[in-house]
Amino acid sequence: LVIALKAHALADAAATLAPLVGPRTILVPAINGVPWWYPDAVGGPLAGRRLASVDPDGALARVLPPSQVLGCVLHMASSQGVPGTVHKGAGRLVILGRPACAGDAVQAGEARVARLVADAGLELQRTERIVDEVWMKLWGNMTMNPISALTHATCDLILDDQLTQRLTYEVMREAARIGAALGIDLGMSPEQRSAITRKLGRFKSSMLQDLEAGRTLEVEALVGAPYEIAGLVGLDAPWLGMLYGLVRQLAADVAAKARR
Repeated sequence: LVIALKAHALADAAATLAPLVGPRTILVPAINGVPWWYPDAVGGPLAGRRLASVDPDGALARVLPPSQVLGCVLHMASSQGVPGTVHKGAGRLVILGRPACAGDAVQAGEARVARLVADAGLELQRTERIVDEVWMKLWGNMTMNPISALTHATCDLILDDQLTQRLTYEVMREAARIGAALGIDLGMSPEQRSAITRKLGRFKSSMLQDLEAGRTLEVEALVGAPYEIAGLVGLDAPWLGMLYGLVRQLAADVAAKARR
């Protein structure tokens, strides 16, 4: 079962997804941010924890058991057109990896899922450390998305401006320390990671696209969850907290306008 929803849409979809999930179903969540299955997969100080930011009442873990997840990270740009359509942009990389919490069904079916991805013409990469890949993708998304939504700027302009560039790097340094507390070594500096973002050229982040369309903003999985994790591992993250506070107010305003 490939789950290609925004992270915040998962809670509302849980009841709908439940009939599709049997005891041998492999779940492939192609979503951004920190997923509900992450604490079980990364272990350490998060072992046995539930992230209130992404799974407030535990419904996702009950309907979509972490033991049945095959981790998935996408590196590809896209935009939503009219309902039911997605416009493919640059990139076609799909990273698959079996989390430490995965059970026998995932182990037995992992190779079959990988073949399906490769046969679809996508670029497949396998990893034994999918938790690292999730955090690496988050490392870029947790800055570019909220800052672009707050400023309405494309990502190249954010990195070209000395002040927004500093905010980006300070948040990334805090996220690197949080990751290190989870046993994750990102293996590069914020400057090196931002150089990868620059290769995508002038583009609007997915959160900016959602803002302009009046859609719900994907705040908790991208910013709220890492801030929550910082507290769980005993780290102060003032830059991340400042960015989270600003963008969640923006998200609340968007939600209020949608209800009118």
